[in-house]
Amino acid sequence: RGCGGGGEGQLQNELDRGDTWTMVAVDQRKVLGDLRIEQTALRNRLNEAFKGQNFTANDVGDGLAMWERLYESIGPTYKTRLADFKASSDSAHTDEMLRRWINRCLIPERFRPDPDALPAADVAEMARKVQERTSRESLVREGTILRGSATMWLLGKPVEHELFATWQFVPGQYFHKSVLVVVQVGEGNRPSLLAVLNGPVIDSEASVFWGGPANTGEVELKSPTDSIRISGLVVMKPGTLEFLVELGAFEVAASNDLDKLIREPVDERWHAAGGRIKEWSDAKTAALGDIQKTLWFRRFLDIDVR
Repeated sequence: RGCGGGGEGQLQNELDRGDTWTMVAVDQRKVLGDLRIEQTALRNRLNEAFKGQNFTANDVGDGLAMWERLYESIGPTYKTRLADFKASSDSAHTDEMLRRWINRCLIPERFRPDPDALPAADVAEMARKVQERTSRESLVREGTILRGSATMWLLGKPVEHELFATWQFVPGQYFHKSVLVVVQVGEGNRPSLLAVLNGPVIDSEASVFWGGPANTGEVELKSPTDSIRISGLVVMKPGTLEFLVELGAFEVAASNDLDKLIREPVDERWHAAGGRIKEWSDAKTAALGDIQKTLWFRRFLDIDVR
């Protein structure tokens, strides 16, 4: 049930780009036959899983085995490409991200494997309360320093909610272990503006750091005794920033000492802002987030941040 969709010309543009889809002639009977086999196997897995307390992507299936069979059937070149990809570290990582997406987005709430995941009703209620707050009640002020979660940005957004729809919210894997300063608090029709303080260097000669995906030009952020030059900002609809703080995707740093923070090496600023990983399970998730962040910068900015 369900289908994929896109805007006008999107599919053709992705085909023209050449790195997303492969156009092939496929034996429809072969595909339908495989689907029937998969459906039978899925029913058997779900019947077994229903005896327990939850489902995972392993129970409902991720479709990867079927995709690999079809990809290999295109021809020897594609079979070699698949073998090379599966031998790389990217293969296991992307498969794991797909499974995590399935666990969050496709499995009904009552069967999800993560007991700490927020129910959709709770997320909606949090968003409603945040929207009703006045600016005086907000924890966020201009100059507030925030740090991004090390575990909540793997899929580009901390939860599923309309505020994080792709058309108005750029996938945020770059927020993983980020440090940001609030430049402007959103209110009314005025958006929130933030600057990333531990982004990659984009101009080494002028010491200019990447500050966000919005092309707002270069700005100089000054502290009492120092300054940092950044290019770009993060722009968010009013209420989105406060919602992210409420969710825990951003946390207010214990200190707003910008002067002290920007004297730290870039790769140590998240720790300097109070970022810590305490649980082994969080450490594993954070390591996946490190890879996601690297892939985001490679995909969108063609920058290697390793």
